[in-house]
Amino acid sequence: MPTITNITQQHRRKDRFSIYIDGSYRLSLAQDQLADAALRVGDELADADITRLAQQSEVGKALDRAYNYLSFRSRSRQEMVRYFRRKQYDDELIEFLIQRLEAQDLVNDERFAREWVEARQLASPRSLIHLQAELREKGIASDTIEAAVTSPAATDEGAAIMALITGKRLRQRYPEDQKLIRYLAGKGFRFDAIKAVLEQLSDVEA
Repeated sequence: MPTITNITQQHRRKDRFSIYIDGSYRLSLAQDQLADAALRVGDELADADITRLAQQSEVGKALDRAYNYLSFRSRSRQEMVRYFRRKQYDDELIEFLIQRLEAQDLVNDERFAREWVEARQLASPRSLIHLQAELREKGIASDTIEAAVTSPAATDEGAAIMALITGKRLRQRYPEDQKLIRYLAGKGFRFDAIKAVLEQLSDVEA
């Protein structure tokens, strides 16, 4: 039977180990996978065992890629699905990986939507219509979007408009109210909310 002849720690990835069978490299496993499999030099493996270990290796590598992808920013479930498809993983593996990430609370659409809205309104304020469109593009479900855009961070449209006007110095770019109104309306803000902010600014400037 095929026999494990060597197990070596990889130089670039200290958390992964190369498995050699009958003198040839066959696959690699993450440290926790190696510990779970309890493999040792001299172990004999059936072909079915090697196939199973190869599948575990693929899962480990895919999860490593996912962790790296998630390290840059949070991702929605659909974003992760799209990412895995770009890597050409099959649907069965993708579903397994997504469930694993959700179980680890690394993928959570409710939290993602809430944090997306809060970050957007803080860094680059926008209308509820635009927020809804962005979340739909991320694959967020309608009820989750509704909950996110009705949060206090999202519904204070006046604060978002004020932040946009002052942050981008829109008064200098659009000194006439009608042009500024058209610009803000084009961003999806409600007319009455725009008028209320402009009236507030006029009172301050008077």
